[in-house]
Amino acid sequence: MQSWKASRPILIIVGCSDAALSEFMRADLMTDLRCNACSINRMAEVLTGTIAYSFHAELLVNKYSIAPHIHLASCNAHPGVNHYPLPRAKRKGSSALQAAWLAMECWGYDGVIFAGVALGDADCFGGTANYSFFRKHWPAFATIHGERCRAMSGYTAELFGTPDPEWVKQMLKEK
Repeated sequence: MQSWKASRPILIIVGCSDAALSEFMRADLMTDLRCNACSINRMAEVLTGTIAYSFHAELLVNKYSIAPHIHLASCNAHPGVNHYPLPRAKRKGSSALQAAWLAMECWGYDGVIFAGVALGDADCFGGTANYSFFRKHWPAFATIHGERCRAMSGYTAELFGTPDPEWVKQMLKEK
């Protein structure tokens, strides 16, 4: 399997919510299309980004192994999926949060924008879910990487703030 390295400074992590695609398009335009996209769970069926990530690795390989241009990634080992082991403490808090840990600490991104990762109980793609269990794990990540993250809406926007032109410019700076 291949290891992934950032080819652009910002990763937009696109969650499974009804607002995800419109939020992704707004974030993508905000960065002048200078970002990679990471589709979370079933969102990869709709948005074929650069990376598809899921805690549920078996879902990825069953659906996306025919798309060799998509980097399939999970913290769980499964044939056909790139395995990125995470310490137990970082395996909690949703697939989007796991992808964010990897983006910052493994893949080499300078910044992350969360699109469609509002984590409100009514924000689940095609239904509702109880995200209170997931939300309690996000502050630990925010304490370490909060300045390098922004979100388009909801709880994550309250936690990280929304992307503005100044933050985007700082993340896109020349190295």
